[in-house]
Amino acid sequence: MAQNNDTESSNNVAPQKNASSAGKLVCVGVAVAVLTIIIMCFLLATQNPPTQLPEPTKATSPTTALAHPAASDPLETTYVLNTNTMKFHMQDCFSADQIKEGNRSSFTGTRDELLSMGYSPCKNCNP
Repeated sequence: MAQNNDTESSNNVAPQKNASSAGKLVCVGVAVAVLTIIIMCFLLATQNPPTQLPEPTKATSPTTALAHPAASDPLETTYVLNTNTMKFHMQDCFSADQIKEGNRSSFTGTRDELLSMGYSPCKNCNP
């Protein structure tokens, strides 16, 4: 009988050790996760914030300067028109390159003139 009690007691101890070690592993995992989050927050807080560039205006827009660099009137620009969709684009816009030849036209003038003609600006190059 003593032998049975020893076997039973050793059986009872083993699951407790496993449960105890599993609980310790969970605690260690949680501690590692919390430390990782704290370190990440610290690193993010100590980084320099990204520099925000000012919104380009019509006069300083690089696409306007490239499209018509020698314009006597800074508001007058050469635009690419899609006569099918009634959109207008800057000359270097990637959407303008995709216009079918039958729908492609060019216009030199102001943005307001195109708007009054019913054209709307491209959402990619935002002329």
